[in-house]
Amino acid sequence: MIKTFTFLFALFVPLFIQAQISGKVTDAAGEGLPGVTINIKGTTNGATTDYNGQYRLAAAADGILIFRYTGFATKEIPVAGQNVIDVVMDEEIQTIEGVVVIGYGTQKKKDLTTAVVTIDEKAIQDRPLVSAAEALQGKAAGVQVVQPSGKPGGDISVRVRGATSVLAGNEPLYVVDGVPTTDIRGLNPIDIETMTVLKDASSAAIYGARAANGVVLITTKRGKEDAPFIRFNAYTGFSDLRKTVEVLSTKRYRDLIDEIIPGSLDPAATDYTNWSDKVFGIGKNQSYQLAFGGGSAKSRYMLSANYLNNEGIVKPARFDRFSVRLNLDNQLRDWLKVGTNLNVLSSKTKDTPDNASSGRGGVIMSALNTPPFLNVYKKDGSGQFDPNPFQPSWENPIAYMEGPDQEQTDNRLFGNINAEATIIEGLSLKTNVGVDVNNHQWDYYLDPFRTNFGRDQNGIGRADKSNTVSWLWENTLNYAKSFGRNNVGFLAGSSIQKLKWSDSYIQGNDFPSDVSVKTLNAANNVFGNTSVEEWSLASFFGRVTYDFDSKYLLTATMRRDGSSKLAQHWGTMPSVSAGWRISAEPFMQGLDFIYDLKLRAGWGKNGNQEGIPNYARYGLVSYYRRALTNPLSGPAAVQVTYGNPDLRWETTTQSNVGIDLTLWNGRATFIFDAYLKKTDDVLLNVQLSNSLPITTIQT
Repeated sequence: MIKTFTFLFALFVPLFIQAQISGKVTDAAGEGLPGVTINIKGTTNGATTDYNGQYRLAAAADGILIFRYTGFATKEIPVAGQNVIDVVMDEEIQTIEGVVVIGYGTQKKKDLTTAVVTIDEKAIQDRPLVSAAEALQGKAAGVQVVQPSGKPGGDISVRVRGATSVLAGNEPLYVVDGVPTTDIRGLNPIDIETMTVLKDASSAAIYGARAANGVVLITTKRGKEDAPFIRFNAYTGFSDLRKTVEVLSTKRYRDLIDEIIPGSLDPAATDYTNWSDKVFGIGKNQSYQLAFGGGSAKSRYMLSANYLNNEGIVKPARFDRFSVRLNLDNQLRDWLKVGTNLNVLSSKTKDTPDNASSGRGGVIMSALNTPPFLNVYKKDGSGQFDPNPFQPSWENPIAYMEGPDQEQTDNRLFGNINAEATIIEGLSLKTNVGVDVNNHQWDYYLDPFRTNFGRDQNGIGRADKSNTVSWLWENTLNYAKSFGRNNVGFLAGSSIQKLKWSDSYIQGNDFPSDVSVKTLNAANNVFGNTSVEEWSLASFFGRVTYDFDSKYLLTATMRRDGSSKLAQHWGTMPSVSAGWRISAEPFMQGLDFIYDLKLRAGWGKNGNQEGIPNYARYGLVSYYRRALTNPLSGPAAVQVTYGNPDLRWETTTQSNVGIDLTLWNGRATFIFDAYLKKTDDVLLNVQLSNSLPITTIQT
């Protein structure tokens, strides 16, 4: 009997040790905080506060509760046998002690000597963004974000402290979790944790040949130790044209034409079509994301899946994107950790030509200048679109919208695997292998009946397929050491990157009358071509940082790049910057309202290889078809460009002076920068004599 009682006691004691705990989580003003995450340390168990800040969960009497809430400092509170635990969360003030992502590493915000600005998750998470580049809009001084077209899936133009080039690119370099790219349209904005803009030359010089237009460092969200989560985000919205441009009525249009070309209009042409009402509708955008994350001290994970749909106000413009992201962090040994970042996406874009004239298929311009007496379709019942009588090759705007059947599909794999080994205390070696693979397909078909152009060509079809493969391998050696009040950091590294692009284009016309056959095998007249281009970049770089008691700061960077695009392959990009923490001086001690005051200055040089043709240094030859010979002797050839063996870097030199002022324990921050930016050796197409067969040369 005693043994049985002992067994039951041992069985049920753990149930009694698991106490039921309840409480309320509030802010400093006593208001309940909804959505606070409470986790039991060392387990995956937890709870979330309700609308009033109340919570309830079961925990061991000797357990520890972890309270987390965005914008507030994390708190750990021992249970200590309590049944009621009320918690007051303290607002987290972003002070100068925070860590900022810089090129190939991180640095304390207070020790920065360069012009750097960070956009964090809170500035991104509640905005309905389609492109990640939109997150920069209005968030960083000196950074301009412009959307040249409002159609779904369109490019975003970003300028960091203005343009630097005429022929080469002006977009910044994006580095996503350590992998450089110039295209972030496939990146899901909800996955972003921080975006750091390196604005001046001294901060961006570590990226050398690709940094003249600034650098944007993007880090994505990762799992955290003892903080498992499941999140579902969704939003939907609508867009409409606020105001249309006023155009002429049919009567006023006829009166105007009669003044210009008397008697040119058919007296029966008295119908009225409001083309703006026909063209512009209601746009829609929606996004749905499901994310999982968590982990332990040894292994952490974050997995997210997203679907985004954006429909334009001008049909059939539409952009659909499916993306999946997986981020893993593993501490394999005490001295070795491995990380993985993978992003897989598929996007489909239905295009509507917009930024073009009426004669080139521009829907917007056509909606403004198409005669109002026209109808969408001819009245003869043929099903053909009603064309412009003054310019028969021009179609009405609905014909431009609905006539062609076209769609673009992109499938992309983007990511990297990295490993970091600690050799001795303060010394680590990191290797990073990245890949960016994109498969692109564009298909176009215009039937032989409904439009003038389609009838002239008896139908036309086009198909373009391309593959882009880019790989990257980087190795960095990082050393940091403190000697009393002296702090020294050293970084040395190498990088190689190669990109290959291959393209196949085919076009055909003269299709059969059966419009259900839209593939190019049905075209009577077909021609095509293929293209292959590639470039490579080899780099060596280093950085030295020194500070004395975080009062006197110095950073020096050097990068040497060799690019296959230029005849003079190699270029050296140096930079140096210094800072003086004035607030740490004895004469500032009485000014308690000044939390931090720092003066900084920097100078550096950066290159620009983006947008430069891969083979501009060669004299290029173009081939064209000629009558067949017997025996066969190949096509005819003609030189189309002059090579230039003197092509070298566009070099942008920038000097920067800045002041960082933080007041009242970090509650107010002022940042002031003045800079001078100048680009030398700008690439231009120089006009030559018209008597030459080629009238320009790039120099």
